[in-house]
Amino acid sequence: MPIAQKILDEDDCLENRVKIAIVGNILDFGAFTLDDDIESFIKDSLKKDLAIKDIEKFEDALKKYDNVLYLVDNTGEIVFDKILLSKIKEYGVKITIAVKSYPILNDACMEDAVNAGLDEFGEIVEIGCGTVGYVDSEISDEFRKIFDSHEFIISKGMGNYEGLTEIDLSDKEVFFLLCAKCTTISKDIGVNLHDMLLLNR
Repeated sequence: MPIAQKILDEDDCLENRVKIAIVGNILDFGAFTLDDDIESFIKDSLKKDLAIKDIEKFEDALKKYDNVLYLVDNTGEIVFDKILLSKIKEYGVKITIAVKSYPILNDACMEDAVNAGLDEFGEIVEIGCGTVGYVDSEISDEFRKIFDSHEFIISKGMGNYEGLTEIDLSDKEVFFLLCAKCTTISKDIGVNLHDMLLLNR
């Protein structure tokens, strides 16, 4: 967090906050082996352009909608989500933060989100299951009502991307924040392996 804050001290803009949230998604030790120089890795990642950068559409949505559903991903990266959530809050948007009910891998759950302080930015709700990403057939009836009531959704990570793109989202505006960590996803989206993106689909 102090490393990320240094970046914002130099240039605090919505795009950099989005990129910091995505860099958190890259720091997944199930997908990458990193050396001890985390600071250089973060700085180098933040220097890269987003392969898909729907930042203007994203800001328009922040101004247009009163409510947003924010689907978090992994435990470690949720501290980076705070940087983006605090910016979203400045737009006056009511935030609902969705976590897994229990972990399958390193998924963020209620305890993790509360410990990280995400409850400072909005209400934290459980999706009613523990799955790799969003799986529509597994969510609880209670969460389905929450999901259906939101027109504006922010989705973190590849697992949520995979699940959400399998269902009809024509009545919603969805933004995917992720790093393409595998060739299947990078080919599906049309980007290179390890590209970072903010995609409106």
